[in-house]
Amino acid sequence: MSLHGRHSAKGTAQFSPPSGPSARPDEDEALEAPKTPRAKEESGLGFLRELPILVLVAFAIAIIIKTFVVQAFYIPSESMQNTLLVNDRVLVSKFIYRFKDPRPGDIVVFVAPPSATTSLPAPSGGISGFLNSLKEGLGLPSSQRDFIKRVVAVGGDTVQVKDNALYVNNVRKDEPYLKDHNPATMGMGDYGPTKVPKDHLFVMGDNRSNSDDSRMFGTITKSSVLGQAFLRIWPVNRFHFF
Repeated sequence: MSLHGRHSAKGTAQFSPPSGPSARPDEDEALEAPKTPRAKEESGLGFLRELPILVLVAFAIAIIIKTFVVQAFYIPSESMQNTLLVNDRVLVSKFIYRFKDPRPGDIVVFVAPPSATTSLPAPSGGISGFLNSLKEGLGLPSSQRDFIKRVVAVGGDTVQVKDNALYVNNVRKDEPYLKDHNPATMGMGDYGPTKVPKDHLFVMGDNRSNSDDSRMFGTITKSSVLGQAFLRIWPVNRFHFF
């Protein structure tokens, strides 16, 4: 059998496509017919019915990302100047410490210990708590009880502050990120020596003269750490990876 037809004793049979109107005009007309107002209305109603589901799915995805992947945080105080300024926004990795331990130099966000939050309002619940959590997730100002500081020592290290300098295991630390390097104005009083317990961290702000940190409320547990700040995203002119 050839691709174009079939030979017979009487001659060659050839196929010729119909040149007239389509063999199925009703079907073509149905395909080309514009939607009626009623069809458009039903389509719009279908979208409105699906909209709440889409919103719930979007919220679920946002909550999963905030809980397990990355979260934006708003900087409300001067304790991390000049690394972080008031109104800066940073992104915090929520999963990085599943694969490694915090180490000196890391900027971490953690749940503040009770001794550091006595002046803060109690956590709100219900709709107010949900809205507060939503604002935190978007990196907006909120009544958050999470702190951001820099890790300076880990479990087993001995920390001491003397002559306006930080010593870890009797070694003076070079800290180029500090806001002020002038001993006359730094205002960092003597502290320690004290040994950091196992599975704990000693954290301090980069603005040593204006930071409520482990010198006041003690060491924090590794389990209280929410994640590591890795990117300053706002303002745009201060965009920076840590």
